[in-house]
Amino acid sequence: ELGRVQCSSSAFHHATARVRAFLSDAPTLAYVVTDASTVASNDTAVIAPAGRRMQALSAGVARLDASFGSRSSAQALLHVLDEVFSPAVSVGLSAPLQGETFL
Repeated sequence: ELGRVQCSSSAFHHATARVRAFLSDAPTLAYVVTDASTVASNDTAVIAPAGRRMQALSAGVARLDASFGSRSSAQALLHVLDEVFSPAVSVGLSAPLQGETFL
């Protein structure tokens, strides 16, 4: 699940896709094949893939389809919620002076 960015009414957190392949002679070993795969979204108004980055654009659910080679594919649902999951509890600020002068 992805949520909304705090202090924003329209920005959402994004995700990074990772595609793994499992070989028939070693089905428990996973090989990361993201760079050689394509990922598509069935609803680009919710999730717009841009390379590995899954850009969340609005609340909703999108089905992601990953393909590797001509016969291998996988699907996953990605939920985008219009809520902040982890709000900030404090904010820090520092303003160092230029040069070697300190307050």
